[in-house]
Amino acid sequence: SGTDHGSAYPPVTWQSDLLDVHIVGMAIAELDSERGLEFALIDEKDLRIYQRKGNSLHLAAKLEGTAYLRLIAVDAADINANGVSEIFVSAYHTRLGQPRSFIAEWDQSQNRYVKRFENLPTYFRVTAWRPPHQRLVGQGKGFDGFFGRSPAHLVWRDGDYASEANLTLPSGTNLYEFIQGPFLPDATDATITLSGTKKLQ
Repeated sequence: SGTDHGSAYPPVTWQSDLLDVHIVGMAIAELDSERGLEFALIDEKDLRIYQRKGNSLHLAAKLEGTAYLRLIAVDAADINANGVSEIFVSAYHTRLGQPRSFIAEWDQSQNRYVKRFENLPTYFRVTAWRPPHQRLVGQGKGFDGFFGRSPAHLVWRDGDYASEANLTLPSGTNLYEFIQGPFLPDATDATITLSGTKKLQ
């Protein structure tokens, strides 16, 4: 077909083969220092790692979920600064009604992807796409809602992910309702949130 120059979307330059899974989340990062960018995809149960080879996607690894665990989001970034990106999978335990997330990473000594941390009571999100501006944000569950206390920046410290400081956000804002970046005219960082009135502020 011809090119639609009036379209608001860029032309499609690559399209994968049909994926026989219902994808609910995707992240792209250097998950293995030797193979370049890879795709981390989740359905509601499993994490899959794909490599692009020509016009095809090759399934490099599959990390299966556990009973009652529903995966809801995935992000990737090298927060522990070891040269490869960790994969942060936010997951909800449907029986407990609590977050039970996990963090996966390429293990060079085992030559495979492994779950470094499991059953974490925190949802995750990476703000900003490109390093070195990427920051990890976490948020737990509240007593009477899906999200609890204010989202907090998490940093790698002494072999673990530690809370550094809560973010200054409007009350009730969860970790998926804001973006951060150099949005001001002088490239100063700013935070934009989605308010309860469906307005950006």
